[in-house]
Amino acid sequence: MLIAITGCALALTACVSPQELHAMDQNACASFGFQPGTDGFAKCMMKQSEKRSQENRARMEEAQKQLNAPAQPAAPSTTVIVIPADGKAKLPDCRMQDPGVTLNSDGKWVGPNCTPAN
Repeated sequence: MLIAITGCALALTACVSPQELHAMDQNACASFGFQPGTDGFAKCMMKQSEKRSQENRARMEEAQKQLNAPAQPAAPSTTVIVIPADGKAKLPDCRMQDPGVTLNSDGKWVGPNCTPAN
């Protein structure tokens, strides 16, 4: 997964040569109305480079956050089978994971969403 994240983060610049990036920046600055050889054009070119560096840094930081994020453990899946005194197994009327559900002394699940035992 890290390889995919890093690959995506760098995809915009990794597959483009420095010359192509320079040409893209020149086209962007020219489209803003700056003329090559002017101070405004030079400042625009620097801003384009800084913007790309900031975007790359942000992508790498996001990829690093995702890499360092703790893995969420899966909730345990538990099925409890109650075996009453008569020896016949019976599935509980409700799940023990439900809030407020407890197993009473008669071996029956009790709680707000439990169906009454017969």
